[in-house]
Amino acid sequence: MKGQAYLGPAESARYFNEKLRKQKEDEKVVRDKIFKEFVDKSASKERQAALVFRYLEEKKLIDAQVNRRKIEKEFTGRPDLTQTLRSHKEFQYHHPGIWTKTKLQDKEMWSCCASEVKNSTGCHLEVIDNMAWQYST
Repeated sequence: MKGQAYLGPAESARYFNEKLRKQKEDEKVVRDKIFKEFVDKSASKERQAALVFRYLEEKKLIDAQVNRRKIEKEFTGRPDLTQTLRSHKEFQYHHPGIWTKTKLQDKEMWSCCASEVKNSTGCHLEVIDNMAWQYST
């Protein structure tokens, strides 16, 4: 009863009884369904009531477990690291040499890596970290 004023013993008992009454009214349909489908009609009234109570409590436990699993999938108690661990690095490839025609092989190629494809990705990798500290002003 967080945030509520202190209830005396009589008010507390009244609140508890009202809560129980509402719960029984909400479960009335489920109790009737359980009674019709699962309970032996030849058993005594006490046995029938006990079976309905047991089946209803088992159903509540199963529903609570299902709800708990749904909540656990949504809330794990662990921080969401997808935003903080995301890499902000960019990789750029380029050729530091020049595209020339060599005298030995009589072909055009890059002077740095001897690649014969002019539009190749490049042999030199440059990593640009967008989240790195910038010291230049």
